Amino acid sequence: MITGQVNASLEAVISLTVCRVEDANRQVELTVEAVIDTGYSAYLTLPTRMIAELDLSPIGDQQLILADGSKVDSTLYSATVIWDGQERAIEVDALEEEVLVGMALMDGYDLSVRVMVGGTVTLKPISPAQ
Repeated sequence: MITGQVNASLEAVISLTVCRVEDANRQVELTVEAVIDTGYSAYLTLPTRMIAELDLSPIGDQQLILADGSKVDSTLYSATVIWDGQERAIEVDALEEEVLVGMALMDGYDLSVRVMVGGTVTLKPISPAQ
């Protein structure tokens, strides 16, 4: 289970560790506060300064459509996140806004948000029986 809190801007926020594995004994890690964005269908966005800090490898380019309908070009990077205690390989979009968690990263989880400042944010794995 993953937990977080609703901030003063009424955003659902969780802590997330993003890493680049260098070898079996060493990895570069960065813990970030990430806003859950149910309108973002991919995995994760990071600002370029964080991508540079992690020295992530680019894997391609794509175009994102923002909530206001505008389009922005984004470079896609390969990264690993610690998700619910497990390492998970994901793709990261470079976006100069805040760190966003998208629907692809939350796939297979129930999301519950108590929408009030200080409210709880909970992501629970969906059991196979459901």
